[in-house]
Amino acid sequence: MPRKVLLAFAASATWRPAGVGASGYSLLDYQSATDALKAVDSTIDPPPNDPSIDFAVGGFQGLDNNNVGFSAHSGSLGVGAQGQLSETIPLFFPTASRTYQGRFNVTCLSVLGNDAALGLVPTDAASNDQQSQFVLVVHDSGLPQGIGDLEAFIPDVSPTDCTGLEGLATFGFPIERGNILVNDALP
Repeated sequence: MPRKVLLAFAASATWRPAGVGASGYSLLDYQSATDALKAVDSTIDPPPNDPSIDFAVGGFQGLDNNNVGFSAHSGSLGVGAQGQLSETIPLFFPTASRTYQGRFNVTCLSVLGNDAALGLVPTDAASNDQQSQFVLVVHDSGLPQGIGDLEAFIPDVSPTDCTGLEGLATFGFPIERGNILVNDALP
C-alpha cells in the first residue's frame, strides 16, 4: 500500500494540466504567480505570458515577514532585461513604528532551468528606504501554490551582471506564502 501512495504522489507531482507548452508551465501556474505578485504590489505589471521569453514573476512573504513582489523578463539569454521589484517589511524600524519599503528596477535577468537571478538597482522613489544594489535569486519548485519555492537576496554584487548566480537560489530560504514562476525560454 505505501508503494502505491508513493507512486500516486510521484505521478501527481509531475502532472500538468492540459495546455502546457514546451516551456513546462501552465496558464494556472502563470495566473497563480501573477496573483501572488498583485497581492504584494498591484502597481507592478506582470511579464507577458510568452513561453518564448525568459521571465520570473511572483510574490511571497519571507521568513522575516518581508513581502516581496517582482516581475522581470528578457529575450532569451537575458537580452534587454526589464522589470520591477517591491519589498515591504512592516514595522522594520521599531523605534519609529515605521515600515521599510524598497523599490527596485531590474537591470539583469539570468534564467537557468527553474532558477533565476535578478539584478536590482534602487529607484528614485520618495518611498524608497533602500539605496543599495542587490541580486535576488529565486527557485521555482514546479509544485503548486509555491510549495518548495526558495528565495535569497545577495548583497555586494553587480546588479548588471547576474549571470552565474541563479544556481544560488537552491541555498536560499523557503517562502512562507506566495508563489514564484520561472520560465527558461529556448534560445
